[in-house]
Amino acid sequence: MSFLSGYALGVINYRMFVRMIEQVASEPVEKGVRNKVVKAGIFRHLFVFLAGIYLVRGAGFAPFGLCGGLLLATYMCRYRSWRAQQ
Repeated sequence: MSFLSGYALGVINYRMFVRMIEQVASEPVEKGVRNKVVKAGIFRHLFVFLAGIYLVRGAGFAPFGLCGGLLLATYMCRYRSWRAQQ
């Protein structure tokens, strides 16, 4: 269960990252773009960190399986994106 939760959290993390980049790329270049990217990146990392802490503390999941699932999901999502571009 811990591993599956970490995997789901990794997929959500990566999709938030892709949406953030797509939104910034679709907007015309302006001075505040860097500011938006930094704020969105901080929010994304904070969300994943707090969700991980909640899952470890609140649900009693082991952190090692959670971290492994998170890393595997992020790797798989990036690998799929890379394969789609090839």
